[in-house]
Amino acid sequence: MDVLIQVVWYGDRPDVISRGYWDQGFLEEFFARHLWKPPGPTEFKHMAAGEADGRGAVVVVPARWHAGREAEVREFADGLAWCLLVLTGDEENAFDRSGWDPLGERTRVWVQTPRPDTAREGERYIGDMCPPEARQLGLMDWTKDRDWFFAGQINTLDRSELQMAMGESEHFTGTNTFGSGLPYAEYLSEMARSKVAPCPGGPFTPDTFRLFEALEAGCAPVVRDDPYWAVLGDPPLVKTADWRRGIKQALRDWPDSATRASCWYQRYKREIARRFYADLFELSGEPRPEARMTVLMPTSSAPADPSTEIIEETVSSLPSGVEVIMMMDGLHFRHQHRFAQYAEYRRRVAWLCEHRWTNVLPIFFEEHLHQAEMTRRALGEVHTPQILFVEHDTPLVGEVPWAQMSEVVASGEADVIRLHHEAHILPEHEHLMRGGVEEVAGVPMRRTAQWSQRPHLASAAFYRRVIAQHFTPASRTFIEDVVHSPAQDPACDWKLWIYHPPGDMKRSRHLDAREGEPKVPMVP
Repeated sequence: MDVLIQVVWYGDRPDVISRGYWDQGFLEEFFARHLWKPPGPTEFKHMAAGEADGRGAVVVVPARWHAGREAEVREFADGLAWCLLVLTGDEENAFDRSGWDPLGERTRVWVQTPRPDTAREGERYIGDMCPPEARQLGLMDWTKDRDWFFAGQINTLDRSELQMAMGESEHFTGTNTFGSGLPYAEYLSEMARSKVAPCPGGPFTPDTFRLFEALEAGCAPVVRDDPYWAVLGDPPLVKTADWRRGIKQALRDWPDSATRASCWYQRYKREIARRFYADLFELSGEPRPEARMTVLMPTSSAPADPSTEIIEETVSSLPSGVEVIMMMDGLHFRHQHRFAQYAEYRRRVAWLCEHRWTNVLPIFFEEHLHQAEMTRRALGEVHTPQILFVEHDTPLVGEVPWAQMSEVVASGEADVIRLHHEAHILPEHEHLMRGGVEEVAGVPMRRTAQWSQRPHLASAAFYRRVIAQHFTPASRTFIEDVVHSPAQDPACDWKLWIYHPPGDMKRSRHLDAREGEPKVPMVP
């Protein structure tokens, strides 16, 4: 059954609109399920304050325009069963929220642009974000053919210093009033083709729409070094006290400076969406729909870099609607000759995650960690009881009964169910099979002592246990190369199966991204 949530766009001033501001763009994206797509059929019913009944609601307040009217807002919220209050458009922090309990039994408080001196424990913070029109960036190419770009109002010392440091040029367009420069579509196009975007602060906080537009555009944002960024979790932006030096630093580190920031930003949006939903279901008491599986997909340097053809084929083969954690490894020293190609590959993958794929979270690893350690760290991002492990060059093929297989893992009958990459069990592997084909809850499977890192569905708890028992944080190795031996130990109690439908059992392909290259030296 659908969960219906009321969204009240609050306004009690006839001269002020309640909905349609740029700084409410994040909320519009969230309610349209564009920001992130959590599981479950949740619907939002939008209304004005006078249309709300006594049920709980998300209450969106253009806070700047309601400073001094806090009592009226509180009276309205007190008439609801519960209230998730979102205060938008108040860089000045003029709205007095001191009377609200950020983590009360009936309330949650979300604030768009708090200053560090007004931040309160328990409040949720958003940031300026950007208007929904910024989604046009997803229709553009990922090519970057200019070093940096700024167009905006010169209304702060920060921006004047940028202008003096960089001078008037084709990269810099200053205006006297907000929104009076380039048409927005042209502005986004210029941002999309730029590598670096200096983002001087606004009149009240270092946070601006430009920062988030730059992140959407895949730029490396350069910002003023300021304590404010701790409010947003200290994002990996290029922070500087000197604009010229900061822009040069971002260009020297390009494209990693952009990829690193993009991966943070995508995780930041995901976590906002997750926490927003968690607050909604906790306050409303409605049962929260939960997903069953998360895909873990490692990727690393390969001879075909920066081509993304292989990984695009693999992602397109995944079950629809699942969340994917994309583990992008650091570069092994043996592959330093491919540094530029691999850096560009990771940038393109991050762009695909942002603009082409749905619910794919890229994780940027600075150093070479290899498969086992990346998996250990990525498991911390998994919020489902099961994982589907798929290497980036092993696309799935054929029909797979995902729901039934998931039930078998959930029942405890299986720890791992592997999808085979051959049409049948090879004769040389028969000694690793345990008995014949069985039907378990309607799923034809065969027990095995053979561990393979080819695509497999597994219990997340089991995976965490295997990683903890057989690898240390210093391990730099493929999982299979270590785990295949304990899996064959007669004392092993792991419940390993192969999905074994009648006829052709091939359910994955191998595109061999390494092209036969030898493995890098490993540390078990």
